[in-house]
Amino acid sequence: MNSNIKKSLIIIFVVGLVVRLLILITGLSVGGHDFYLNYSDAVGYTRLAGNIFNGNGFSINQAIPFEPNSTRTPLYPLFLALSLLISGNFWVAVAFQTILGAFIPILVYFLLKKLNFSDKISLVVSAFFGIEPFFSAHGVFLLSEVLFIFIFLSSCVLYFHYVAKRRVFFLILSAVFLGLAALTRPIAFYMIFIFLLHMAFIGFRQWRQTLVNIGIFAAVSLLVVSPWLWRNWQQFGVAKLSSIDSVGLYLYQAGSVLAMENGTEFEVEKRKLLDDLEREGINYKSLKYARILNKKALDIIISHPKSFLKINSLVAWQFFTHDGYYDLAWHLGFYRDGSGPPITILDLKNSILKLPKVLLADPFFFLFIAGRVLWVIIFFAAMFGAILSLRDRANRSRDIFMLLMIAYVLLASLSIGYSINARFRLPISVFYIAYTMFAFSHFFKTDAKNAKTDANNTNKFLISHHSH
Repeated sequence: MNSNIKKSLIIIFVVGLVVRLLILITGLSVGGHDFYLNYSDAVGYTRLAGNIFNGNGFSINQAIPFEPNSTRTPLYPLFLALSLLISGNFWVAVAFQTILGAFIPILVYFLLKKLNFSDKISLVVSAFFGIEPFFSAHGVFLLSEVLFIFIFLSSCVLYFHYVAKRRVFFLILSAVFLGLAALTRPIAFYMIFIFLLHMAFIGFRQWRQTLVNIGIFAAVSLLVVSPWLWRNWQQFGVAKLSSIDSVGLYLYQAGSVLAMENGTEFEVEKRKLLDDLEREGINYKSLKYARILNKKALDIIISHPKSFLKINSLVAWQFFTHDGYYDLAWHLGFYRDGSGPPITILDLKNSILKLPKVLLADPFFFLFIAGRVLWVIIFFAAMFGAILSLRDRANRSRDIFMLLMIAYVLLASLSIGYSINARFRLPISVFYIAYTMFAFSHFFKTDAKNAKTDANNTNKFLISHHSH
């Protein structure tokens, strides 16, 4: 790495830290000293951490009985409990996350270099994550995103270092980090199969050794999560990391399908589903009812296929284009009077009708509209970038990994239905924005030489793999 790259990365880190500190100061000034709890998820995490710290077990209950919780995985609540142990409050966690959030763009640079993007593209994407407001803000809220993304990207960097060097030590480390990512957010559990598929693709010519390495990766990652799987088996009779996917499929996905089918509000249909569970004596948060929730959800979905396809088309659009800036402002303490509805395709007619009144009341609301337009542009640019990359066979290895990750996180996020927002895109944003910048480099022809270098590097990359 040359000195100019090092200086650029240092600048990105410092600027990223300043951006996060400004967001922190804004939240304290507008939202109060506990603004970092403005997300309902944050309240849940802190209750879990408090019970762990006080010896009440992994429970979200605020009083006896402290029933074991199965919706969350343990790593982030343990991280918050450690903050309580060190300082008696959560400010140590906020400080650590702020620094970690500023470091993630540096990790982004190293990952994109491992994926054989040019220095220019890698630096631009790194800088984007240094200053992008929605991503930056997640370092100052008590949410698991920053810790999860750091661990997940570390796993990816280690894995592609293994791909380049073929040292099993790095493969084992990658598997350990991916297991830890799954213990932070359960969505990472099925990412194990994407790593295994990619490993099979790049190593099919040396299939015996590849099978051994696949077995090592699968065994190590499963070993890391096995204590929590065993805990849930013992407590709930189900060897799963979390009940959150079943809850999402029934209450949010099936509720959204019914709202689309009946032309009603999502919250109305969700309330009906909750009432049905209450009548049947089903605790929807308990993992032992996960199969029942899944069956109920699938029955609703199968009964309304057109509404299912329609709602998920809209949700997929939101997944890629939701900017999250209005949500961020609200969680920082702005717009608490309810002025300024978010502009969403899920309720586009009402959004457009209310827009003139909103702009008259707050001319600065155009910033949120501009944010949405920006992410729509990014969406089409990312699609174009992915197509450009796929056209070059030399990029096939990285494209398989990146596109499988994007597709998986999208499919996993569809279950949330009408409640979809930009948070769900964050884990794969590095790949999404990398394709965007790859497209811009070709479109403006400002990086034609580097784009050619990308292809040459990737050719060498694959040749070196097959030579092993």
